[in-house]
Amino acid sequence: GDQYVDIIGMDIYDNNPESQIDPQRAWQNYLNSPYGLTWHRNFAAQHHKPMSYPEWGIGEEGDNSYFVNEMANWMSTNVVLYNDYWNTNASYPGMISNGQYPKAAKRFLALKP
Repeated sequence: GDQYVDIIGMDIYDNNPESQIDPQRAWQNYLNSPYGLTWHRNFAAQHHKPMSYPEWGIGEEGDNSYFVNEMANWMSTNVVLYNDYWNTNASYPGMISNGQYPKAAKRFLALKP
């Protein structure tokens, strides 16, 4: 219950095939799908808790700088305590520091801390 929970966390990855065709529409899906970002925000607010994104990143759908940008905007305009970009290829190709996704890496590096 609320007395034991301090932060409401959620992992999110760009794993929608539509991201390469229509990244704006894919983003709307991330926002508005059941248990999506909007649900997460509302749930956290109902419990008077901050949000966190302990894992987020682009996924198998490729070099999507739009997703990186929109996640940064989302986190900066909502009550997000912390986030951590999933910068690895351990479970799927999501690493941006090795040059495999240059657009996403460039956008990520341009974000203000």
